[in-house]
Amino acid sequence: MSAYALLLLENTYLPGILAVRKALSDTNAQFPVVLLYSAKNVNKDTIALFTASELFSDLIDIDDNLLVSNSPHTLESVLSRPDLAYTLSKINLWRLVEYSKLVYLDADTLPLQNLDHLFAQNFDALQVMAAPDCGWPDLFNSGFMVLQPNMTVFQELMDLYASTESFDGADQGLLNHYFNPDLYHGGTSRWLRLPFIYNCTLNSHYEYFPAMQRYFHDIKLFHFIGDKKPWDPNYGEQLRRDPSLFKVADNKNVYELWHEVYESIEMDRQSQHEVRQTTEVLEPEHVEAVETAVETAVEPQPEPPVVHHQYYYKEPESEPEKYEENRGEAWKLNESRGPNKWEDSSESEEEEEDAGELDTRELARSLSQLDVETPQDDYAAKHPIFPWEKSPARQKPTRSFSARTALPSTLTKIPFTAAFDNGAELENYIASREQTERPETLQEIEQDEQLDEQESQELEKLAP
Repeated sequence: MSAYALLLLENTYLPGILAVRKALSDTNAQFPVVLLYSAKNVNKDTIALFTASELFSDLIDIDDNLLVSNSPHTLESVLSRPDLAYTLSKINLWRLVEYSKLVYLDADTLPLQNLDHLFAQNFDALQVMAAPDCGWPDLFNSGFMVLQPNMTVFQELMDLYASTESFDGADQGLLNHYFNPDLYHGGTSRWLRLPFIYNCTLNSHYEYFPAMQRYFHDIKLFHFIGDKKPWDPNYGEQLRRDPSLFKVADNKNVYELWHEVYESIEMDRQSQHEVRQTTEVLEPEHVEAVETAVETAVEPQPEPPVVHHQYYYKEPESEPEKYEENRGEAWKLNESRGPNKWEDSSESEEEEEDAGELDTRELARSLSQLDVETPQDDYAAKHPIFPWEKSPARQKPTRSFSARTALPSTLTKIPFTAAFDNGAELENYIASREQTERPETLQEIEQDEQLDEQESQELEKLAP
């Protein structure tokens, strides 16, 4: 035997349950409807009315296995839906092995067309049929599912619930974890994808209205996700009459469609308003208990440490020092004005003096031997590569910072090779210039060697 299945965990979802049940009748559903409920969270008068009216073929109390969120910090801080604290109790669907197949519907859904044909679909007991979620289409939305009850699957889901936190804190995260194992990393998915028209989730942030208009007559079921439900006294009437909402049929938005179904409900000659007045009695302490169920039923988890990534703005610890133009920038540095850090502080004063005094005359003499303008610079200036450098119309420089030494007459006829001569011409030019302008005598070589030796000795003294 197969059946439709609904879940009522608290009295605030009673209007939704009544609307779903009426919509199934309006679409000529031929299969029985069962209701799973929590006796301790649902008003007793509600259950008594359901029993007397025979709206459901079976009423199943699941208080013996009522599951609260196993990831309360995610449910509250990330998903921001503490009202979904008990939705993991949906796992109980898989233990109803007296039914061969179940078509499950959340209380905030609205069937628009007959769904009986789904019971004829063949699939494995380890699989589930569902439509993609609009927020992350590679995952399925667990508000509408076709499943086969199976005790092996039920026990594995219970083991997963006990060992692994749901990544969204509610049922959808855990069920996707089970039926979509190791998503994106080679896992084998056991999710059989239904078209989106079987679970058309409304998203207040984005909705592809052209597609909704184009395929409206194909939509099987609407799903009012989020915390703004059609029956909410704070939002329901406003959304129903909001002129900015997209009209899907007969100049009505989807909230008006829901209210049409809801207002047509009659049970034992009572309208839906009379039913709510006689059954929906929510004590304040009960509401508070539902909202804090996550905190009291599960040991609170420590908050994860806050990580400030490099792209996060971090408030400076102190005020930056004001720039003073006449002082420059170096004065801000907090470097020591004492001896160099690599010097040994245990040296005697005499050694420090010797180490701090360099032969400035020899250093100046060495620097004086260096050309301000290198042969490479001189060669590049007289052998342009780019066309605009050879153009006669090129503007000549009006300022000169150093005098150029004229090339020897023997080198003025060096041909322009315009690029890739392997440096042969440049090397010849440099060698000729060194031989012509700076011949090095044996005496100069000996002086250079003596100077190098003296500098080596000075550096050895400075070594720690």
